[in-house]
Amino acid sequence: MLISAGFGSEIATTVLWLTTTDNLDITCARLVPHRVEDRPLLISAGGVLTGDDLVEWFSGKFADTKKPPNLELLSR
Repeated sequence: MLISAGFGSEIATTVLWLTTTDNLDITCARLVPHRVEDRPLLISAGGVLTGDDLVEWFSGKFADTKKPPNLELLSR
């Protein structure tokens, strides 16, 4: 599992490559830290993007859309 506030395209292509060539099960999860004044750190959880999501998108399953479900995780 990879955890970040967002994932770049280089991470997406690496996850896709490792998923297809080495049959690894990789999941990308978005966790965004927030600091509010002097309070403890808050973390908001976002979506999850799996290697299978990327494989399906790149193989044409989502060809009629700009982004597959949860690909917004890659926008940061």
